[in-house]
Amino acid sequence: MIELSTVIALLLILVGVVVPRVVTWEQSNREREFWGSLNRLPSIARETAIRTGETVRLRLSDDQSQLVIQQDSANPNEPDATPTTVKSLSLVSGATANVFRKGTQDSQSNDWEVTFYPDGTSNGGGVTLVLNEQTRSLNVDRRGFGEAIRGPLPDAQEENWPAGEYEKRA
Repeated sequence: MIELSTVIALLLILVGVVVPRVVTWEQSNREREFWGSLNRLPSIARETAIRTGETVRLRLSDDQSQLVIQQDSANPNEPDATPTTVKSLSLVSGATANVFRKGTQDSQSNDWEVTFYPDGTSNGGGVTLVLNEQTRSLNVDRRGFGEAIRGPLPDAQEENWPAGEYEKRA
């Protein structure tokens, strides 16, 4: 009976040491997967816009728990049509979106979106996310290319073509 109690006590000690490390490891893996998926969102949105010939928007869901890629209605005669969700990415537990940029202007979470056009360009913008005191940002330029970067969004600057002015989209 003493041997059984000793074995059980050793197993409990082992479980007490191992379980917290496994939980930490799993959370770390979820966070790494989230940052990788976040980095891919702009290219998915851009490729969808090019492939379908329709406008695609990257935005924060109404409850602010997901980043969502939505494709506009294929029928322009239906102005009230609900956009089709192409892909969504749930924010990892503890992550909050707190700085939003639409084009070159700061924005609020409820009206933030980055629009991707069928020619592969976008209106640009970005969002800053904070997780475990780490700040990372998703920055999308007007060419439709995006990247997840460490730290806050870079300064918003109006992009100009070196050969002169270009026509801005409304």
